[in-house]
Amino acid sequence: MPREHVIGCEPILGTRESPEVEGIVAVLWHDNLEHVQVATVTRNSVTHDTVEQGVYINLDRNGLNDLIRHLRRARDKAFGKDE
Repeated sequence: MPREHVIGCEPILGTRESPEVEGIVAVLWHDNLEHVQVATVTRNSVTHDTVEQGVYINLDRNGLNDLIRHLRRARDKAFGKDE
């Protein structure tokens, strides 16, 4: 199952210079399934072992499109529109 992840900009524990636990958003999918799974996970910043698994949610195409639209709107409001 393919997996991508995005690491949060602030550690859950520790400092930016010395993070101990980091939060990530994981995105998982499988070519034969009709959904994409999005999850929140905390992991050890050094070993990358999972500290705590958060919420997993399955999104169909419409749900994923809604999420993308909301993320773009939030990004544009927080940082301005990309050119």
